[in-house]
Amino acid sequence: MLPVDGVEVGFPAKFEMLMNTRLETADLKWMVYPETGWEELSGIDDETNTVRTYEICQINKPNQNNWLRTTYIPRRGAQRVYVELKFTMRDCASIPDARGSCKETFNVYYFESDSDSATRSSPAWMENPYVKVDTVAADSVFPDKTRGRANTKTLHLGPLNRNGFYLAFQDQGACMALLSVRVYFKKCQALVSGFASFPETVTGAEPTSLVIAPGACVPNAVEVSIPLKLHCNGDGEWMVPFGACTCGPGYEPAEKHTACKACAPGHFKATQGEGLCSVCPRNSGASSPGATSCSCLRGHYRASNDQPEMPCTSKPRAGCGGGVGRRVGWGGGFPNPGLNLSIEFFPPPQESNESSASSIVSITNSAVIPGLRNGATYVVQVRARTEEGYGAFSRKKDFRTLSGGTETWSRREEFLLIGSSASVIFVLLVLGVLTVFCLRKQRKRDPDYSEKLPPNITIPGIKVYIDPFTYEDPNEAVREFAKEIDISYVKIEEVIGAGR
Repeated sequence: MLPVDGVEVGFPAKFEMLMNTRLETADLKWMVYPETGWEELSGIDDETNTVRTYEICQINKPNQNNWLRTTYIPRRGAQRVYVELKFTMRDCASIPDARGSCKETFNVYYFESDSDSATRSSPAWMENPYVKVDTVAADSVFPDKTRGRANTKTLHLGPLNRNGFYLAFQDQGACMALLSVRVYFKKCQALVSGFASFPETVTGAEPTSLVIAPGACVPNAVEVSIPLKLHCNGDGEWMVPFGACTCGPGYEPAEKHTACKACAPGHFKATQGEGLCSVCPRNSGASSPGATSCSCLRGHYRASNDQPEMPCTSKPRAGCGGGVGRRVGWGGGFPNPGLNLSIEFFPPPQESNESSASSIVSITNSAVIPGLRNGATYVVQVRARTEEGYGAFSRKKDFRTLSGGTETWSRREEFLLIGSSASVIFVLLVLGVLTVFCLRKQRKRDPDYSEKLPPNITIPGIKVYIDPFTYEDPNEAVREFAKEIDISYVKIEEVIGAGR
């Protein structure tokens, strides 16, 4: 530990050391000019460590010019370096017969070079070609050699452009001892934060410089915005971040937002972000780590438009009726995934002269309408039934049979029930039954038709409610319904009144 400006501190990891004489036990062998000037000795520092020092005290002779030059110091990419000097200084007033030539300061210089090319005579021992760093004055001086307090000064020099440099110290009449020299540069340490990593970055040429360091997302993280970068300031601190990363689907934050960990089996994460993995919904699971969704267990299903967070059910979900395309999707474990049912048709014009209605029951996704008349116009409505109940009726769709006796659909009057033959059994399970109503148009209008449309459809095995106010005699309703339906399927269970 060394005192810096009166405060004892250590050297943090953000400092990269280039020279440290405190660790040297052998001769330093620095260049001295003239040879009768600086003298290398062994000494004891304030922590009782043995150190190599350089001392000089030629205060009785005027016009002193004593130089001391270090060995070559490679800068290792640093553009600005710092020099920490620890020294003691004799009080000139305490020295008798100093004759006014005694000084309590010394000068510091540096000389850049691409190689270790300095000799005893080159560069010349003068301020030019050296670059002066500063004149260093002692804050504390001592009156005799037996007592003394060390001074610590930190200087910085740069910008540096060559591969390395030499330091030089000039004495002009001081009585002093240079106890240690430490040379270092500052850097921003490699950093992993916010799911991004940034490389070790050396500070800039000026104390106020900001050096850009490009970043990269840690494994299994993705960029939220680009470019991803941080700035290293002159003190070796990171600042001014740009961009961000978050954990991708199937991964969650870990190790204080420095890593993305795969979701454990039985858990999932569907989207990127800082959220945590979730436990698989009911009746689903994920056997491998890093799942983005959970598969339904065998015998359970999830509709194609269901969110991954929704549980799987024992029966597939289906949309019914309405005449707009409806879809049914299955999750994992179902033997026939991907069945879709679509019902599409154009809306018909306003109809009139509708006098009668009949129904056809189908347990598949298609139906054949028999007994149609040549050259007649028909109106069709469709709705589906599941165990949940009836869906809404589709819009009315009209078509006209050919007068020649061939039944066909016109292009404008398409009626589509789309599915696959391999999926018929599942249509039975999911949709229940499809009931197709045909409303035959006639030229003469029956004024009672709108009142005689049944409120429900007659389906085998299903009891139907008939509004008694629609018919004076319920048997009349039976006769109306029995025209095109096997009469054995229709019977009156009970006649109930309004409110029941």
